[in-house]
Amino acid sequence: MLAHVFKSGTRFAFALSLTGLAGCAADGGLGDAALFGAMLLPMPAGVDTGLMTTAVGVAAGAYVVSSVASADSASVSPATSTVNAPQGMPPIDLQKLVTRETPDRYRSKSCEYIEMALSEVPMYQASAEPVMKQVGAARQAAASPVWLEKHCQSANLPRGRVGISMDTIDPQRAMALSQPPAGVVVLATVAGSGAQQAGILPQDVIVAVDNKPIADSIDFRVELAKVAIGSRTNLKVWRGNAFSIVPVVVGPGGTQVAVTPVPANGVKAAPSADALYCTAVLSTQHTYGASVSPVKLIAGAANDLQPSLKGYIAKVKRDQPGVWGDFKLNPDVCAPGAVVCMAEAKGPSGKTQNAFQFCHPTQAKADAELSQMRQGDPQAVVIDWP
Repeated sequence: MLAHVFKSGTRFAFALSLTGLAGCAADGGLGDAALFGAMLLPMPAGVDTGLMTTAVGVAAGAYVVSSVASADSASVSPATSTVNAPQGMPPIDLQKLVTRETPDRYRSKSCEYIEMALSEVPMYQASAEPVMKQVGAARQAAASPVWLEKHCQSANLPRGRVGISMDTIDPQRAMALSQPPAGVVVLATVAGSGAQQAGILPQDVIVAVDNKPIADSIDFRVELAKVAIGSRTNLKVWRGNAFSIVPVVVGPGGTQVAVTPVPANGVKAAPSADALYCTAVLSTQHTYGASVSPVKLIAGAANDLQPSLKGYIAKVKRDQPGVWGDFKLNPDVCAPGAVVCMAEAKGPSGKTQNAFQFCHPTQAKADAELSQMRQGDPQAVVIDWP
């Protein structure tokens, strides 16, 4: 009976029901949490990584996360990685910055967009904030396979700058406050920069570059990077409940970051006949904050899932000591040729804990299952396979 459940299309819902996560709703949206002034990129040339501390700013009425925002308006709890917003607004869960980094986020995007997203990975990795390091790892794992799928090549764009630090606006909060639901919020301008000389102000919302709408901070950087250095670009700016066009001179940028995408699993060779695309989860029943892996192509998984699940359990326990119990695999579920493997433990708190591994013959199906897991537990922490 149990084997039949796992072979059916409802196997993941069944697994979530065991962990107490089925039906749990996620909170609202969140901005792009650029840990840097967008035009101070690329890294590491000339950037003071000591400034990369997470704080929250309120700009143009929309909540954003940025390294340059004033910490007086909210605070970050290191224990929970949540942001305490001003009274009347729900807290923002920074872990969503990790869970949103899935291949589906990039499949509809251009190669230029993916390249720009990957060029930001070193900045996240340079942060002292553990959550932001996870964002960098998750983005590398999510965007790299799509870059390879699309056979992308570096665009070698001019990559100038106008001298602003910014972040993507939160669409839900912005719409509630009658602000543009897409674009970037200016958090600060660099002294003497083209943006400052043009009169760009903090709390301005930029919605288009040369009549090309932008959805987020990566879009902004892509469109700006196409503009010849020394020329003017027209920014469409929302300020004081009205739009205006502001011409800004594009200045020279820093040294271009080399983008070297690799598959999330580090495997470059063609998949073997017995390989499957798998993801794994460790969770405590009725508790948010599972540990979830990126999708990995595992050789031999079509014959036996137990070695790979044991390896993942060992990796998570090394990364999170004192959190997990001693797991025992279920031999009836983890039978030779199965595409699901399961283990159970009694955690230090006395609650039951579960480990699952789900595998598919295609990465698209594995990505979809991983996306479902992330929706079921928005606080899931990404821990890669060993």
